[in-house]
Amino acid sequence: MNKVLLQAELKWKNRLYIFAFIIIALCLIGLKTDVHAQKKEVNRKKATIQTSLKDKKEYSLLKLSIKNKEKGYYIRYTINGKNPKSTSKKYSRPIKITKTTTVKAQIFKGKKKITKIKRIKIKVKEKSDISIDNGKNEKWLLKQYSDQTGSQAMFYTLRSPTGFFVVIDGGTTGNSTYVRQIINENGGKVDVWFLTHPHPDHIGAFNEIYADPQGITIKQIYDTPLDIHYYDSVDYEWDGIEYYKRYLQLTVNAQNVSDLYVGDILQLEDLQVKVLNSYNDELKYISKDIGNDAGLMLKFSGKEDTLLFCADVHSKAVGESLIKLWGTELQSEYVQLGHHGNNSFPAEFYDYINPQVALFDAPAWLVYGEQFTTLELMKHLQSRQIAVVDFTSAPNRFLIE
Repeated sequence: MNKVLLQAELKWKNRLYIFAFIIIALCLIGLKTDVHAQKKEVNRKKATIQTSLKDKKEYSLLKLSIKNKEKGYYIRYTINGKNPKSTSKKYSRPIKITKTTTVKAQIFKGKKKITKIKRIKIKVKEKSDISIDNGKNEKWLLKQYSDQTGSQAMFYTLRSPTGFFVVIDGGTTGNSTYVRQIINENGGKVDVWFLTHPHPDHIGAFNEIYADPQGITIKQIYDTPLDIHYYDSVDYEWDGIEYYKRYLQLTVNAQNVSDLYVGDILQLEDLQVKVLNSYNDELKYISKDIGNDAGLMLKFSGKEDTLLFCADVHSKAVGESLIKLWGTELQSEYVQLGHHGNNSFPAEFYDYINPQVALFDAPAWLVYGEQFTTLELMKHLQSRQIAVVDFTSAPNRFLIE
């Protein structure tokens, strides 16, 4: 009996020795692995933000990059004095700095902050304003005007260093005297007049001037090929289709009027214009607001700058279709908000465009009226460090290279 117990006890002891050996071996392996990981972590170089600055005559370009970048790392930054967070603007291209500014940048991975905040103070010398009449401009001058009637409207001009003069829309009938004045101040000649779509607050002034030029000459007119018969069958009361009918009557035999189609490209001196949206059959199936969504969406591209005019195109389905069709080609430094910024594309559409400046063709009542969505979109863009302008500071001017 004692012999049997002794053998059993020896078996249990052997098992305990084996078990203890396994535990010790596992601990040694874990320790070695941990040491290796720590050594690897020590050897890994920390990610840092690198900067480079390129000075231009009217601004500076700040370029950011990540040294020792790892998968999933990206930079977010602010220019409004606040610290970056996971919802701040994501760096994707050089930042245009037009005045003395402190840029705060930080590397993120998802919502996690990887580095401390890097502060970059950039001093920009004050530049004297450039007059369009002194013959010394080196860039295109873009101007955004308000409508003298107090209405929402759309009226822009572009003038090249050589005096090539472009008008986009013009606003309401009641704005025609003001439009005449601006054209006459620029020599009384319009080289190209774009009419984005036939709503009264876009072609009203043009109709008046075209019917009675009073010495103004218009070399070329471009419009959207909106089918009047289809439009007449689906228009709303507020479309003011009689303005489009008058336009068609005024220009019926005109030799200087051309329709623009999706994908068309124009060259205005050193500025390229590409048509990203125009009337087409697909819109009949995805838009319930053909008068607006058939408008010209134009992308202007210079040597350095890009501008995207959305006109009154605004439906969510159309925006999704445009992203699918054009992808990153939609992205621009300047964007004119669709439909004056009220009941416009969803905020995500403008996040995709990733502009630095947003232009709202909106008077104060359209911005601050509780029944409108303009202010909500404006605040969203400002939260992403995008500069916004509207009619309250018009005429607004920008130098485009």
